[in-house]
Amino acid sequence: MSNTLIYVQVRYRSGARWVTVTASEDRDSARAAAAGAYRDLRNSRDESPTQVRLVSGDQLTREGGPRDVRLADAVVARNATEKASPP
Repeated sequence: MSNTLIYVQVRYRSGARWVTVTASEDRDSARAAAAGAYRDLRNSRDESPTQVRLVSGDQLTREGGPRDVRLADAVVARNATEKASPP
């Protein structure tokens, strides 16, 4: 994937890390996805996110190195594959 993506991440009260939900090349689409994630997501403890953010690949690299971008890209790819697979 590309560092031009805008990643949508959430954080839960019980979690210390940001969790990547999706990504978009378009900021407005990323904002809409962030609003939906904040409203609709639940973790395994049935908690709602307490924070949501939009973050660039460059910022992820500054915060955690290239590994964090690779992990975020893997989550985005996995989520896209799950959505494309029939039930």
